[in-house]
Amino acid sequence: MKVNIFLNTSAENDEGCDKSEFFTTGEFEITENGFIIRYDENGEIGYENCSVTISVQPELVIIERSGAASSALYIDKNHKHHCIYGTPYGDLTLGVNTYEIENELTENGGRLYIRYGIDLNTDFISENKINITITKAK
Repeated sequence: MKVNIFLNTSAENDEGCDKSEFFTTGEFEITENGFIIRYDENGEIGYENCSVTISVQPELVIIERSGAASSALYIDKNHKHHCIYGTPYGDLTLGVNTYEIENELTENGGRLYIRYGIDLNTDFISENKINITITKAK
């Protein structure tokens, strides 16, 4: 189903808080295990010429980016994950600690909220929040 996607993100660390908002259209589908959200990024948030796929399951959210920069971020309520985060300047291995997943998605869209921490070599980098709202496109 074609949908409108509104992303509201923030990353907070010792130096302050970086917030951004992004509106786009994309695809939303129901799977056997949950939902899949797909959209293309632009320079406003994320990287130019990248596609994002978000797989949502009851206790796990996987955010995969492909294109100019690639990454796979595993946000799992029950485990710490180490993920490869690709940037145009090279890859980083990050630790991801999930604090909260609120999945209010239904077959009509809805909301997904994620709060997680990122570390690099066990040094805290930031606490991140992603709020995604999905509505049917007209």
